[in-house]
Amino acid sequence: MEITETKVPPAPPNIITAIRGGFDAIANRIYIILIPVLLDLLLWLGPHFQIKGLVAVFMESLRTTPGFDPSRSDSLLPINPEVLQAAIERINLMTILRSYPIGIPSLVSGILPLEAPFGSPTFVDVESPVMVTLIWLVLTLLGILAGTLYFILIAQAALDRRLLWKKALKEWPRRLLQVIFLSVTVGVILVVLLIPSTCILSFVSMGGIPVSQIAVVVLVGMLLWVLFPLAFTPHGIIVQRFNIMAAIQRSIVLTRMTMPTTALFFLVILLAGQGLDILWRVPEENSWLTIVGLAGHAFVASALLASSFVYYRDADIWVQNIIRKMRMSNSA
Repeated sequence: MEITETKVPPAPPNIITAIRGGFDAIANRIYIILIPVLLDLLLWLGPHFQIKGLVAVFMESLRTTPGFDPSRSDSLLPINPEVLQAAIERINLMTILRSYPIGIPSLVSGILPLEAPFGSPTFVDVESPVMVTLIWLVLTLLGILAGTLYFILIAQAALDRRLLWKKALKEWPRRLLQVIFLSVTVGVILVVLLIPSTCILSFVSMGGIPVSQIAVVVLVGMLLWVLFPLAFTPHGIIVQRFNIMAAIQRSIVLTRMTMPTTALFFLVILLAGQGLDILWRVPEENSWLTIVGLAGHAFVASALLASSFVYYRDADIWVQNIIRKMRMSNSA
């Protein structure tokens, strides 16, 4: 009797399977959360580089501008002096270390605390625009460096189920150049989209606050629509060692062919991450209990990132199998 082997086709990506795999991977290598915890501790307890002087000079120049009235009700973003002053006080250039789109997750970068359990941290007001630019460049590069290594380690934990430090350090410089290209590309896309959009919003704001708010929602929707197909570009660079163009192409194909499931997957990740962040922010910023929040955030953020790598692997295998079948059917 002749036995024919039948290959079982890969299953489509499953959200629950991916999330469970990501949390299991980090739970079994819990020490990896030390990386985001250490970053948050640095941003919380370390020196705070501020730009209060520069902002004060800028605001004073605005006040002396003819026709400028921050209290106008038809302004796109009405300026409340007290709210603005509070926001300026919390600016910390060190948060640039949390780079995008590849970077180490941080809870403190969203809180911007002014107090610590032992009192106030050291505040340094940088008044030179040249120094601000230099600090921004250095911190951005350091954030990309650390974020690339962190992504490599998370990918290993999620897909290889082990951490190979020697391999990660060997791949680190090879992936770094593509990550820098990715950061520059995303920055250019945002600038190209935001400059004309800001001009349009300024014109629309003359219609009043309700019209302005609708325009902002439309703008955010357009940005998501443009950037969403690029969501898996970092995964292609880190996992499959693609260059940036190949990673973008693979990401676009993957998101297009798995759109409903992929959109739901990112929605679940967003709701889970942001929802739990509310819990992690409950302790006062001058309480040592904040460390519990930092650890919880580091674990969840790392697990969700690992889940995205699991989902990317499963989705890519499924999509490539579909493409292969389509090519075979067309050539038959």
